[in-house]
Amino acid sequence: MIVWYITSHGFGHAVRSTLILARVDREIPVTLRTECPRWFLEQKLMGRPFELAPAAFDCGTLGPDATRIDLRRTLERAEELIARNERRIDEEVQWLRARGARLVVADIVPFALRVARRAGIPSILIANFTWAGIYRHLVEMEQPDEALRRRAAAVIEHMRAEYAEGDLLLTTGFVSDAEACRERREMPLVAAAGRPRRAELARARGLDPARPIYLVYLGREGLQGLEPDARPRLRDLQLVGYAAPAGLEELVRPLDEETMPTADAFASVDGVIGKAGYGTCAQCLAVGTRMLYLPRPQFAEWYALDRALRRWGGGLCIPERDFLRLDWRPWLERLGRQRIRQTPDCTGAERCAREIERAWREGLSRKEREGP
Repeated sequence: MIVWYITSHGFGHAVRSTLILARVDREIPVTLRTECPRWFLEQKLMGRPFELAPAAFDCGTLGPDATRIDLRRTLERAEELIARNERRIDEEVQWLRARGARLVVADIVPFALRVARRAGIPSILIANFTWAGIYRHLVEMEQPDEALRRRAAAVIEHMRAEYAEGDLLLTTGFVSDAEACRERREMPLVAAAGRPRRAELARARGLDPARPIYLVYLGREGLQGLEPDARPRLRDLQLVGYAAPAGLEELVRPLDEETMPTADAFASVDGVIGKAGYGTCAQCLAVGTRMLYLPRPQFAEWYALDRALRRWGGGLCIPERDFLRLDWRPWLERLGRQRIRQTPDCTGAERCAREIERAWREGLSRKEREGP
């Protein structure tokens, strides 16, 4: 049994983990330890068997929208979870042993690595950053008062110590920090091979396939501050999306994951407009679709993503003020002229799956040698 912990922060980490898990030998039993809903996991795993044991052990970052973090609120929730985790670590260790776990995989839950170490089970961390690094950067940017700084330092040190308990770190590109685990191996980007379905998308949404089509993709958090009075600036743009930003519902034609999977949508449009996160950026690079993205300076990860998008050539960062004023048109015209200079390796899902299979078999062999 592999027990796979996925952070409760959004769906992006679940997308990466399911892309990898879908390529792991189906004969290897897997239990997912996450608050991510079953319907989402089933949709992404497309028939790959798994068990679900819902639980949350971290919170990531909390804030009003996709580009901002509330440091105090984040720390308060992190402190609550750390205290709760301390109370239940023995219970979690026993739960792992009762499941017959031979390997723990974490994306990017630090507590999972500590539990695995306590249980004597090998562990793998899948990451391009750690929460310790994200929090450290945020404190440096925010310069909070001394009391909040001390609280943050305690949380960061606790997480850093838990990350150090891991056996193997698999970095998956766009790395902003990799201070974790006893061993590190670099993997390519993890992204899906989308299928171009432009004509079908245009026909289903009443669009002209001869004109540019853009996917608006801001994640579950959305974005505050869009100026609804500026909507006429977008009137003749062909926009589609899975969740339209508040105020733009009448301008963004809805897409459905069931009929148009995200990877296919990325491969079928002329550009993606939205938040630069790991999954969005990796998917754009994988299918060669340009991206107009917002700055997210509070997120340490954003700087690694920004550098990678600039090197690739198909990314363009729009100032937040222009984005909120819906002054997208001149930036989209510039985006269309961006020259893509690289074709990155996006085989990280397959490579990570092979590493996980190898570690699981080594753990199984060790257990067989040791006996019951």
